[in-house]
Amino acid sequence: MNVLAPQIELLSYQFRGQADGPHLLLIGGVHGDEVCGPYALARLAHELTAGLLQLAAGKVTILPIANPAAYQQGKRFVQDNLNRIIGRYPQPQWPEQAYADTLARFIEDADYVLDLHAYHAGNIPYLFLDQNDAAHRAFAASLGMPYWITGWPELYSTAPKSGWSCDTIGYAQQQQKTGLLVECGHYQDPASIIIADAVARHALAHCQLITATAPMNGAAQRVRVTQIVWRDRDGDFVQPWVNLQACAKGEPIIAYADGSFWTAPEDGMIVLPNAKATLQHEWFYWAVPD
Repeated sequence: MNVLAPQIELLSYQFRGQADGPHLLLIGGVHGDEVCGPYALARLAHELTAGLLQLAAGKVTILPIANPAAYQQGKRFVQDNLNRIIGRYPQPQWPEQAYADTLARFIEDADYVLDLHAYHAGNIPYLFLDQNDAAHRAFAASLGMPYWITGWPELYSTAPKSGWSCDTIGYAQQQQKTGLLVECGHYQDPASIIIADAVARHALAHCQLITATAPMNGAAQRVRVTQIVWRDRDGDFVQPWVNLQACAKGEPIIAYADGSFWTAPEDGMIVLPNAKATLQHEWFYWAVPD
């Protein structure tokens, strides 16, 4: 039987500039084994607290560790993948539901949302462009990422196996906020912390909360995910695939235990391969140039 979890307040920092402006929410540590967000945002909060960095206008809220239970254990999540269950839980049944409820309240109060992540198979930083309007494209361009991935919400709108409720950016869009999720590189690569730090500052500049100039990246490569490949039976990758690795049509990707193969349906690339995926969970995503 689940024990009713208490309402949980996450460690947060809020700073205001002297002039009016938008409210930016910076989130790290939604997955407990991804430390780039917690480290980068803790540093940013320290600089703002000490007056080493000052806001020219607006407001920023910083949540360095959105899933402290998983972070303390060095795990992606404890009971629920927090980035699948964002929403209101008046009576949360375990801590990750309480964190999801708290995150939802912070998102509702913001104008812009930036969620910092890292991943396991590869080291190329990229972002998810879930909504293709002018505000989101301008925000994305300001962050300087070499790849933009599209098509994510459409995949999960028809994915009955996923257990998906809503992620941070999906909830932001429900609340009519401008939000992006950035993957800053490999979860164990110290460079991902540097990238997370830079991206957070670019977001501050884009929202005109600080006077620095955010980069405008007009050369980003757009990639559209078109298929979720579930681990629905035993098998293994034919090689240790890495994120955004290109594959030719007909190239074998998975060797199943029954001797059959999953092969590339067209020229494209693998997104977020997970060699440790358990049955009925996402093994990888298939993508094509957008």
